[in-house]
Amino acid sequence: MLATIRKLFDAWNDKGVTYCHWKSLDHLPEAMLGETDLDLLVDESSARLAEQALADSGFVRLEPVPLRGYPGIADYLCLDPSGVWVHAHVHYQLNLGDRWVKAFWLPADPVLKRAVFSEEFESYVVSRDDELYLFCVRMSLKFRRRFM
Repeated sequence: MLATIRKLFDAWNDKGVTYCHWKSLDHLPEAMLGETDLDLLVDESSARLAEQALADSGFVRLEPVPLRGYPGIADYLCLDPSGVWVHAHVHYQLNLGDRWVKAFWLPADPVLKRAVFSEEFESYVVSRDDELYLFCVRMSLKFRRRFM
């Protein structure tokens, strides 16, 4: 795990930030090495603490190109001391739907309440049941045709 990511999760865990990795758990080892982005769901009531820890860990919030951002989702970028870039999508809402048009919202609270602590990654991850449920919902909203 990269030092920057370790520092962020240590801070979130110490400060009691309610969060979890909410999708693509099968790619979590790569995300922890900066090879792919982190998709983090954060409770809105923890937003200030989460954002302060991101800044303290070296992350900078990126402003989206006009009409390319989504409400409730922030992008952060950080250069780890190892020279690897870390990109984090911080979701304060579960916005779902077609690319560039996230027209559906699901409540984040139930997902966060069922998150489990991963000893391997020393951070919270979405429950396997919720990950499967959210994957099915996301795919059904992206692909309106029946799966054949």
